[in-house]
Amino acid sequence: MHDEIYDSSGSFFDKYREIIPEFESFMHCLRSPLGNFVRVNTLRISREKLWNALNLRNVRCELTLLNNHFIRIPVDVQPGTLLEYHLGLFHPQTLNSAIPVFALEPGEDDFILDLCAAPGGKTTHLAEMMKNTGLIVANDKNVSRLVALRANLKRLGMVNTVVTMIRGEQYPLDTLFPKILLDVPCSSEGRYMIGEDGKVLHKCRMGRGLPQVQKQLIHRALKILAPGGVLVYSTCTYNPEENESVVQYALDRFDVKVSDINLCFPHEPGLSEWGDTKYDDSIKKCWRIYPHKTDSVGFFVARMVKG
Repeated sequence: MHDEIYDSSGSFFDKYREIIPEFESFMHCLRSPLGNFVRVNTLRISREKLWNALNLRNVRCELTLLNNHFIRIPVDVQPGTLLEYHLGLFHPQTLNSAIPVFALEPGEDDFILDLCAAPGGKTTHLAEMMKNTGLIVANDKNVSRLVALRANLKRLGMVNTVVTMIRGEQYPLDTLFPKILLDVPCSSEGRYMIGEDGKVLHKCRMGRGLPQVQKQLIHRALKILAPGGVLVYSTCTYNPEENESVVQYALDRFDVKVSDINLCFPHEPGLSEWGDTKYDDSIKKCWRIYPHKTDSVGFFVARMVKG
């Protein structure tokens, strides 16, 4: 991947003008740094004690929309330079990226597959919510990203996770999982920002082929999801071809239903249509999360239950 720049102010996002509420506020938000958040590792410390420890280092802490789990710190503070990071007391994580984990509703003694796990922010969040019990299978196909995953598991003290390195589209069919987290590779539009010159800055990723990869991943994930099981599909992009269209693909081919996400958090419903494509009415239960509502990266989350 390498940095690229779209050559005109905001023109890239114009195609989303009709689906993003308060579009001008959205565009304004992308011109400033988004919030800097850390997730408290409650296996080792309480939010209150971490708050006090950071304040003693003159790191000003603020409340968040996920107040029991996240702390906001100044944007000019690099979390990885703090002692508390190396002690495994917190993990730097965007606020909205926690929603897929909450949507999966992990509990103690659960058996969960994180199919595209590296570098491990959501995996370690799962382990924390499971109180280091049960079993997480954390999979990724990229060996360099798995190095980061293993490092984060070790630093945060997670002991209920095994790591596998398999292409998600080819994950073995011999084990069924009651819960699967599928945070797929995506175009990452939710992380794009607008520079001082008004141009859109982003990381270049393979774009046109992504929906096909995402459909292959959700197809395999639903094959290995146990009857009655829950799958959470998520991206950090706004593109309906990577979001609602992939969920529609799953609905058309499997006995699954989109279910409600039981969490109080600012969001917009999934789309009912995009261009000439009409989506199943249940896709409105999916969540679209926008940066100007949460001061964090854009996200899409769908929770599905298998019949």
